Amino acid sequence: MHLSESEAKAVASADLAAQEAAELRGQLSELIERAHTAEVRAQEIERRADDLNAELVRLSHQNAELVRALAEAVKSRQEG
Repeated sequence: MHLSESEAKAVASADLAAQEAAELRGQLSELIERAHTAEVRAQEIERRADDLNAELVRLSHQNAELVRALAEAVKSRQEG
């Protein structure tokens, strides 16, 4: 069975379209994987930022307590 020129072109076009579709599926899969990785990393960064903010608040309170204690010590020394 011999294909006509137009049928051969149609087959070639269909093959090319199938190859391009396979390449696009591969690219899409890679982009989805990269997006997932970026999302996981962003969540990790957010958790770390929350941890660091909590530590900053804790250290700020500790610093305020130390400043108060130092002020009291200076005051009592001046009075004594």
